[in-house]
Amino acid sequence: MKTASNKVLVAKVAKNINYNKMLFHCWTGCSTVMYKQDICNKWYGPSVSSCNDYALFLKVLKHIKNGMGYSECLVKYRVRKNSLSRNKLKKIKPYFFVMRKIEKINVFLTCFYIFTNITIKLFWKYRKIKKEISK
Repeated sequence: MKTASNKVLVAKVAKNINYNKMLFHCWTGCSTVMYKQDICNKWYGPSVSSCNDYALFLKVLKHIKNGMGYSECLVKYRVRKNSLSRNKLKKIKPYFFVMRKIEKINVFLTCFYIFTNITIKLFWKYRKIKKEISK
């Protein structure tokens, strides 16, 4: 039986985020968003298999215009090999649904955003592998 390593990774925080920036990539983690409910009302994410948090963040950013990063660690979570969000190819379909049906973005622009999102993820993965090799 393998034990999970207790490796703590520090996430990079986007200093300033807006709706247009969020369309290119989900710059926030699932449990890392806070907003003042008494000022902005209470919002719920739509029922989408693995992108409901992303759809909610887009909805919030449409109304508040800008979000800010906060670099203090407020949450820790476990990364699992078989989690829903681990397989990026399986996330393309719900991501496409969010862009087309919820955000009402045309097909060509949606494909562009998906391509950009995948490119950013691959770039980060490549940088992480390169750093591990050089250590």
